[in-house]
Amino acid sequence: MTKPHKATPDQWGKIEQFVADCGYDSCLLELRARIEALEEIENSRRFEQAKLLIDQSAPAPASSLVERVVDAITDASAAYGTADEPARAAILATANWLDQQELHDAAKRLRQEVG
Repeated sequence: MTKPHKATPDQWGKIEQFVADCGYDSCLLELRARIEALEEIENSRRFEQAKLLIDQSAPAPASSLVERVVDAITDASAAYGTADEPARAAILATANWLDQQELHDAAKRLRQEVG
C-alpha cells in the first residue's frame, strides 16, 4: 500500500513564492483551488446526506412548503452548483407537497414543467 502524497504547507508556500516571482506553475495553484472547491462540495453533500439520515431516523415533524423548498434548493445547490438544479428541486418539492394535499393535477403539471 502506498502512502498518499500531500504537499506540506511549507511546500505550498515555496510554490506560491515561485509563482509570484516568475508566474511559472500557476496552474498548480489553480488545480489546488479547484480540488479544494470539489472537496468542499463533497463535504457539503456528505453533511446533507448525514442530515437526511438523522432526519429520517427522528419522527418527521410536519414541515411547511417553504421549509421543504428551502431544503430542496440547499441540497441541489450543494450537489450540483448550478442555478437550474435548485430551481428544479424546488419545483419537485412543491409538486410532492401538492400530491400530499391531493392536488395531483397541479403536481403533474409542475412535474411536466421540470421536464
